[in-house]
Formats: sequence, structure tokens, C-alpha cells
Amino acid sequence: MRIFSKSREEILSVDDWFAKSPPKRGARHWKDYRSAKELAKSWFRTPDAAPPEELLFYLQRSFPAGAVILTDAYPVQLTSSNGPQLSQLFSFRWKGRYPPARR
Repeated sequence: MRIFSKSREEILSVDDWFAKSPPKRGARHWKDYRSAKELAKSWFRTPDAAPPEELLFYLQRSFPAGAVILTDAYPVQLTSSNGPQLSQLFSFRWKGRYPPARR
């Protein structure tokens, strides 16, 4: 699993995440117990980037085994459902059928 910034720089740690893909208001929002930093910490519970156990649990319950193999992740994406806004969530790339078949 690899995490990339908007400019395609690989993110290798929580500190690297802040340097390469900071929240909209920078250090003001980069605090413990705030969503941006907590999201980064959840992906770096180990030395290498890995999906949080909570996400893996959801995917395993929602899709057939092997249907979703996460390859890349991109934090803090600009969305435009109701006007421009930043999302703390990820967009993913995966191998397999698209969209993955539901059980």
C-alpha cells in the first residue's frame, strides 16, 4: 500500500503527510484528536503505510475475498458535490473488478 500526495509524492509517515498533504488550514487543524491528523495516524500505526483495521474489517464484510486489493491512496481530495470542499477521506485505486461485486 502506498499513499501519495496530490503532486504524486509518496507519503512515508505522519510527519511526511503533513509536509506533503496538509489540511486546508495547515497547523491550525493538524492537532491530536482532529480528523486530519487522526486519519494520518490511523494509516501509520506501523512503520509502513497500511489500511486501518477498521477499514479492512468493513471491506472484508462488504466484498468477496480478493475482490478489492488496495494499491494506492490519496488523502485530502477536492470534491464538488455541493460546491468546492475538501474531503478528509481517501480516494483509492484497486485491482480487480470495478465496481467490486457485493456479497
